[in-house]
Amino acid sequence: SNGSTAAAFSPAMLYVEASGVRVEVGNSNTAFDSVALMYAPEIGFQERSFGDPLGSYYSFSSGPYDFAENNRVGIYAAYSVSGVNLKASLVQPDQAEANPGVTEQDEMSLAADYSNGQFTVAAAYVQNGLGIEDNDQTFVGVAYKFSDAGSVGLNYNDNGEIGGLEVGKSYTLYGNYTVNGITLAAYVADLDVDGADTAYGLGASYDLGGATLAGAIESGFLGETRADLGVRMSF
Repeated sequence: SNGSTAAAFSPAMLYVEASGVRVEVGNSNTAFDSVALMYAPEIGFQERSFGDPLGSYYSFSSGPYDFAENNRVGIYAAYSVSGVNLKASLVQPDQAEANPGVTEQDEMSLAADYSNGQFTVAAAYVQNGLGIEDNDQTFVGVAYKFSDAGSVGLNYNDNGEIGGLEVGKSYTLYGNYTVNGITLAAYVADLDVDGADTAYGLGASYDLGGATLAGAIESGFLGETRADLGVRMSF
């Protein structure tokens, strides 16, 4: 090797879409990861939140699979009509069974959400998240847009288990409000694990026209503090 680094591409995903139906095969999206409201509490330049799901599950891979996932394949189907979105997915971590001794399970997930412009409700379930047996997770969210400038929402996550240990259930209350081009956003999250602190975050963003200046400061379940600030470009 001459020391150069080649570009690393994500695996292929093929899809067809017509009359409100979309079907993906390969490096597909998943129903659980695609449900509405799940990531609504995210704030700041890096668009993150301690109120995000804490469990492990498959999603579209924006980079190459790791070695153990070379034979991973997924299928995803979605149907949308009159504000209702229904989704289902199946991921086989090792379709060719090329990794003997690795007991990865098929991940299956279902999701549904509905919005009438003012109210949004959403729910999702995943079985064997990330191919881990019995790592079953549930999400429920509801949001209310009280004006063109602001909204509030509440998310619930049962974050499943890893290695037989429960990750815990989390509850996140969040909201945002825009005035004079500045959007203020905040959240408070609780995790039902002994010793866990209440997490919270406060963020702000400003539309520069083609770019957004955004930043946030957060405190996590372990009392850790993190902050970010930056400009996101849109093309």
